[in-house]
Amino acid sequence: MRFLSFIVVVCCFILGPTDAMAQSNGNFPPPDVRAATDEEKLKLNASLRTIMLHQSTGLHDAVVKKIEEIEPLLNGTFGATHPVSLQMAVLKAGSLTHTQKFSEAESILSVALPELTRRLGPESSAVIFAQLDRGENLLWLGQIDSAARAYEYAASRTAKNPSLLPAEQTDVKAHLAHLKLTQGRFSEAHQLAEEVLAARITQEGTGATGVALARALVSRSLAGQGHLEEALTLAREGIGIHTREDLGRARLLVAEGEALRALGRHQDAQKSFGSAATILLKVRGWNSPETLRAATDMRLEEVRFTGSVTRYNFDLPGSPLLACTAPADSIPEVYKSLIAGATIPFADAKLTCLRNARTFLVRTMGADNPLTLDVSEYLGDALLDAGDSDPAETETRTLFLARQRVHGADHPATRRAAVLYARALIDLGRDAEANDVLASNHTEGVIDIHLLKAARLDAEGQHDHAQSEWEAALRNLKTLPQATIPIMVQTLAGVVINQGLQGHCPNEVKDAVVGLADKIGVDPDNNEFGLQESKAVLLACEGKWEQATALYQILTRQAMRGELVFQGPGKAMILARQAIVLARNPASLEAANKAASEAASIARERRFTPDRDANGAPLGFRRTRVGTGVDPLALAFASQVAVNWADKQYHATRTKQDDRTWIINDAFKAAQDYVLSQAAASLLQSAARAAASDPQIITLVDRQIAAAAQLAKVEQSVIRSAGAAQPGTVQQMEALQAEVAALNTELRTRYPGYMATARPFGLSIPDLRARLRNDEAILVIQPIGMDVYSFAISPKSEAWNKATLGRREMDHLVTVIRCHIDRQNCPIALADENLFDPAAANRLYRELIAPVADGFGQARTLYTVTGGSLGQIPLGILVADYETGKPVSDELADLSSLDWFADHYALATLPSISSLRAFDKRASSATLGFAGIGDPVLGPPLEDLRGGTVPSLSSPNGPQGLAKADDIRKLHSLPGTRRELTAIATNLAATGSELLMGAQARESAIKSWPHLSRARILAFATHAMLPNELGGMAEPGLILTPPPRETAADDGYLSASEIMQIKLNAEWVVLSACNTAGPDGSGESLSGLARAFLFAGARSLLVSHWPVDDKAGAAITSETFRIMTARPDIVRAEAFQLAQKAMRSGNSVLGGRIDGWTREWTDPWIWAPFSLVESGDVEK
Repeated sequence: MRFLSFIVVVCCFILGPTDAMAQSNGNFPPPDVRAATDEEKLKLNASLRTIMLHQSTGLHDAVVKKIEEIEPLLNGTFGATHPVSLQMAVLKAGSLTHTQKFSEAESILSVALPELTRRLGPESSAVIFAQLDRGENLLWLGQIDSAARAYEYAASRTAKNPSLLPAEQTDVKAHLAHLKLTQGRFSEAHQLAEEVLAARITQEGTGATGVALARALVSRSLAGQGHLEEALTLAREGIGIHTREDLGRARLLVAEGEALRALGRHQDAQKSFGSAATILLKVRGWNSPETLRAATDMRLEEVRFTGSVTRYNFDLPGSPLLACTAPADSIPEVYKSLIAGATIPFADAKLTCLRNARTFLVRTMGADNPLTLDVSEYLGDALLDAGDSDPAETETRTLFLARQRVHGADHPATRRAAVLYARALIDLGRDAEANDVLASNHTEGVIDIHLLKAARLDAEGQHDHAQSEWEAALRNLKTLPQATIPIMVQTLAGVVINQGLQGHCPNEVKDAVVGLADKIGVDPDNNEFGLQESKAVLLACEGKWEQATALYQILTRQAMRGELVFQGPGKAMILARQAIVLARNPASLEAANKAASEAASIARERRFTPDRDANGAPLGFRRTRVGTGVDPLALAFASQVAVNWADKQYHATRTKQDDRTWIINDAFKAAQDYVLSQAAASLLQSAARAAASDPQIITLVDRQIAAAAQLAKVEQSVIRSAGAAQPGTVQQMEALQAEVAALNTELRTRYPGYMATARPFGLSIPDLRARLRNDEAILVIQPIGMDVYSFAISPKSEAWNKATLGRREMDHLVTVIRCHIDRQNCPIALADENLFDPAAANRLYRELIAPVADGFGQARTLYTVTGGSLGQIPLGILVADYETGKPVSDELADLSSLDWFADHYALATLPSISSLRAFDKRASSATLGFAGIGDPVLGPPLEDLRGGTVPSLSSPNGPQGLAKADDIRKLHSLPGTRRELTAIATNLAATGSELLMGAQARESAIKSWPHLSRARILAFATHAMLPNELGGMAEPGLILTPPPRETAADDGYLSASEIMQIKLNAEWVVLSACNTAGPDGSGESLSGLARAFLFAGARSLLVSHWPVDDKAGAAITSETFRIMTARPDIVRAEAFQLAQKAMRSGNSVLGGRIDGWTREWTDPWIWAPFSLVESGDVEK
């Protein structure tokens, strides 16, 4: 109605306004410039009719285009600030809102509205409705407070405009009700919505679209208050009355879906949201944020009901793939993050999406906003799936309390939050607290908790207690409403499968699972597929290996049904799980090995090819509700290691060397491939491509990317043909697969340095030995699943072992060691005040290193690669021999006499096995001894803290993916770094030095600093940030002095990809910032920054694990460099080893005392903050 009124006004002005018409339409003035010519009138009228047509059919892009075509004519006729031109600008902004161009729309409205108000007055209907348009746009931007001011302005002025029609007054009130719903003020929204409904029935009649819209508002406000049956009834009454497929019916279907979702009827809710999305696609188009919202709700309910999204159909027809490739900056981006968070199996990408969305919503909409709470719910679930128990407990507790405040204790959303919180408490062993949270006996939640308890108790060997939990879960399952049983069946299946993968047999649920599986049958497109796999697990538990194998073979074929002729991740996942389960039976080892080998082969082929959505999720991968979140490709490699270890144990008497070598070789390669994060791999690939200077590399990489993209397109075509693909299409797909594989091989052969950075890959033992010298060996310690494996390879020997301690115990021991050293960042309570825990350090050595020590051969230099929490500590502080229980009289004296692992070998860390001697290291052309960068100008100073505990930097990053300078300024300044760099420069004065500190330590200055490429030794003494730690920045990086305003050239953050583009000649790069060695335990920080500097030309890096003492940090680095200069016969690792010995004793190997040494330097906090990271010298 508003749009038609405006068109009438414009048409009348074009034809010649009259005083009466002007008075009836808001006192519009005559044109500011001139009257239109006849030709211009015809053109304007034709354009306005076209705009009306596009507007009525939802073609908003076309509306914008047509308005932009006539803007010069309008401005030349009426003038740019004339109300007609301004209202046309408002109309354009409204269409931009509908195409998700919210910032562009806001830019127009922020200019047009004040001028329109000045020309027509604040009570003008044109101004009132323009304020409503702006309020809607601001809501989509998440600027809820600004939106509220716009809506309330419109409402307050409505009463002062007697010319407004009753229907227009009702329209204003409807917008205000929608605002209250968005704010979570459901009672106020309900009162307004009831008034709107009553008015519209009187004004328009029962079947009108406006009445349908009002019914939807009332229904949603009732659901928000917990009156779910009443809300559902009202929505369905409206759907029965309003049969036209228009906006009114679509919103009624959304209201129905919201009520069904709250009632736990997820399958029915998914159908309602899907029907709404289909209608909205027709009437509003895919770009409409309202269409995206309905599509999002449809997918989320599909995930809740089936545990997956529709195979290979992530979006409605014609829509782009959903992704959250950058931090959210609008509500539609939040919807994309929600879908990604619900469907991506990769924990790092999933958590990044959800954290970015939640951060945006907390900042813009508020912590208690309903949408914020929805995102927090998915984030809590994702943290639980990822096994991040402590963050999960914090997130779910906060969510539970907020749901109680917003919805009340009995609302279904509050009960869901209670279940998540209880799950987190169970994970932490706080069962009594979990029971208290679920005291009101929420049946579905209780089943989840019983299943979790049963799984944990079985894993701990408490099978009697576990049996009672299984039985309780089954009893409760029988009491559920029919609509919710499929969800809990999926949960049950997921727990049984995970139990089987861990070697436990939940026989207590055998009859129930087998009975349900036999009744339902096999269908990979619903949750019963998992039920069949759980039956296979239980058959194996009973020793019915042939039946289990036969069922797994059926499941493998069914998993391929959606993947058709090419080998996909769904098949790899089933094969991997089959291998792990069957490996428990010696007679099934051959079948297990075949399955594991095929799974690993598929995973290697698909890891770097785009059979994934934009977030890296394998298409068709399904997710179960309890205890999952596994990268299916990583599981393929885990199965290879597990099966080979079982083979080794079952055939321990093998006499043929070839047999023994084959078993360890395949496991060694798989263990390397297991650790490759898809997110990290994608980041490294794009960064290395950007930094590559060789045009031949660029050409090959571009060819590979183009071929892979074309392959993905053709594969999707084959998939969507549902088995009816033309033979020519299949042949094209196979040819592209061969082309991609050939290009990968060529890149790996011709440019190993690039591939080691962009696409790290597992080396075989023979290939590794070709890179090792006679006095070198490799030690790999890698957690895989809940187990920890160690590998030792030297030129003439090898060994591997699975530790008797599991991953959790290893994590605990690492935490204990780290906490004694760095109490400031300790997450646990320590039992003593000792500076170090040698017993814990010795236990790790005995479990992880001693069993494979024979594999080191005659090595003096030991290259190490560690995974998981071991990245938090340098391996050199492990203790090889220790008398447990020895009384402590003088701890410093005892520390000085410990048998440190660092004394046994010269240790150097590799970013990955494949990086060993993969980089092109020509002779250094450095002409400057030392260059140091640090002490950036930041916030208030804080001594002895670098990285680690930093202020919360959670706001989204700046424009174009830049870091936000304001966030960087919140970090503490580090005056100690100035002293450290100055001390190093003084110690190396003979070789010449240059320093860039304070205000000079700007990113733009560093990139153009000539000394950067001249320095033999380069040091950065500043904060280092982990991926996503700085406002959602996906890359690790170094903090510098921020500019007044961030730009592409200087945002104060030197990221890994920017480091790769710097050309270095440094023998040494020192990163004296405690996050650089990966204190999060993931190793991503270490590998990301280390690969970046190695790719840029650095020979080696010293990276710190904890805050570095200024004097000691300068001493150990300077001593290392002095030894290396004086002893050209030794390698860098040996120089570093000798420097650490000197730090403990105070005596330099070169003679004399270490300046400033005290006996406190025997503490590992002083002498062992650094690890040496390198890729190996090319020439000694």
